Amino acid sequence: MSGVNYYFPSGVLIVAGQPDLRCSVRQAQARPILDDLKLWMEKMLRALSAKSDTARAIRYALSHWRALSRYVDDGLLEIGRVEMWRGSLGLA
Repeated sequence: MSGVNYYFPSGVLIVAGQPDLRCSVRQAQARPILDDLKLWMEKMLRALSAKSDTARAIRYALSHWRALSRYVDDGLLEIGRVEMWRGSLGLA
């Protein structure tokens, strides 16, 4: 993972009502990003003091990884407040 250069993938903005399309886009675009993120967090965890707040946060995220990455496999799930983003982007 080359820094924090990733933003939400465009699959997030695919219109609701097309879960199969949204799922396939997420598989193609978000899965590699999440895989890179997980590898980066595991690498950082080895480099950090086990008692640091950052290490605690990374352990927490990794312990909830299945829930965190579930949206990639389910086109019906939203990643967040997408409707709000659509409105701010003029896509509503």
